[in-house]
Amino acid sequence: MMIDVKSLLYATFFVGLAVLTASSVKAKDAPELAIPKPDSMMRLFDGTCANNVPYLDRVKSFAQALKWQNLPPEAATLGAPLDPNAKFNGWIVRNDGHLFFVGWSEGAINGRKATTCSVMTKGVSADILTALIGKKYTVRLLDDMSVAYQRDRIWNTTINGEYTLIRLNNSVGAASEAATLSIIFVNVQ
Repeated sequence: MMIDVKSLLYATFFVGLAVLTASSVKAKDAPELAIPKPDSMMRLFDGTCANNVPYLDRVKSFAQALKWQNLPPEAATLGAPLDPNAKFNGWIVRNDGHLFFVGWSEGAINGRKATTCSVMTKGVSADILTALIGKKYTVRLLDDMSVAYQRDRIWNTTINGEYTLIRLNNSVGAASEAATLSIIFVNVQ
């Protein structure tokens, strides 16, 4: 299935700027948290997002059951998809003693329903995440592009028997590295 990358970026969770605000948005009464390790981010991503393909709407149920804190409006605005018709929910999550943003969105790509689950944080190495993605999943790189201070890598893979895209968006050349790891499931039926 061919997917136009511009459509993909428009319809899915676009969070590069939201992650850069992570240090200013803290969970209620949260102490200063250490910089997360990439494997901690991968565990949260795999357990929350990847393991739930094609039923990514389960993420909203997890958020409610685990009492994740909703993102404040300023962070939600930066994290929501560019498509004004897309649905979006975002939360602040503590995992392995670290602070993450988790986002869920539903929109359309080329007229087909697309659901996205993303995990974002500040301070992880995108190069290490890329290596972990290659170890965990059988992927094929579809695109690798840099625009301004952001780099996007998109791979395709099969998860739970479903054609799925993995997207890694990270800051480039910024004072602090930030990364967003997303699963994008496009309903092809």
